[in-house]
Amino acid sequence: MIVLSEWLPNPVGSDTNGEWIELANTGPGAASTKGYTIAANEKTRVDLKAHIIPAGGFLVLPRSETHLALKNTDGALSLFDPVGRVVSTAAFVGVAPEGQSANVGPDGLTIFGAPTPGRANDLITAPLIERSFPFDQPLAPSLPWFNVLGLGFFVAVALAVTFVILIKQRDDLAELFFGGY
Repeated sequence: MIVLSEWLPNPVGSDTNGEWIELANTGPGAASTKGYTIAANEKTRVDLKAHIIPAGGFLVLPRSETHLALKNTDGALSLFDPVGRVVSTAAFVGVAPEGQSANVGPDGLTIFGAPTPGRANDLITAPLIERSFPFDQPLAPSLPWFNVLGLGFFVAVALAVTFVILIKQRDDLAELFFGGY
């Protein structure tokens, strides 16, 4: 399967000469780009020339071939198969750091890093923070008494107390609800 792998929207120097898009073949056999189209930022689709990408291989498409001007801010790409279905999308929000490529991670998120045209992306391998947490565990300890029912009960009691205090402050309402005091 051919997917978006990486692109360089904000190269050091000329965008015209430095921008490129990289496709990856994640399938078990060679794949052709014949009939595929690509679009940057939901604009007009561009037909890709027929290239063969070996299994596990990469194809770098320079701007001179795609004629796509990649946005440096809030960029997006979409890859369409020969029947027009979207097979891969990638996007980023904000300004692309100069000289760093937008790498599509295994989870589909875009991560900026050192450009690796024609080879596997160098995604972040070191943790961003000193501490790490288990993937499937909440960050704060669970308070057994403070579940949904506990929260509802707490809110109901707080509202009832507030209501009683407001009624007691007005003589006419106190007499109506409590028959005087």
